[in-house]
Amino acid sequence: ALDTGRYNNLAVRMNRQGQEIDSLKFANTHEGCEMLIEQFKSHAHDTLVGLEGLGTCSNVLLSRVAQQGFTIKSIMPLAIKRHKDYFTQTVKNDHYDALVTADFLRLQHQRLKNFDVKQSQNI
Repeated sequence: ALDTGRYNNLAVRMNRQGQEIDSLKFANTHEGCEMLIEQFKSHAHDTLVGLEGLGTCSNVLLSRVAQQGFTIKSIMPLAIKRHKDYFTQTVKNDHYDALVTADFLRLQHQRLKNFDVKQSQNI
């Protein structure tokens, strides 16, 4: 799951049992995007990408990820907010946000629509 920002992004990988495997903080640059793509490629057999909401900061990143053939799921912010109620942490930070998004994606991915990068570029 991705937590995107204007300058930096954070990716968290989670296994099917809900345990965090690793995380990667990377700059919102071409080089940072390529670093993320390489990490995805090393785990391509079971990579599903999800992020909360959409924004101009994430469009270039999502386009690049989609070009590599990865499935992207967009999650409504309200759904993530409600899912956070299941966790006891009250501190908000990028890692926590990405972790909650990854957990929601793990549990609900079959109900989520695939993100259409072409459609988002028309917004």
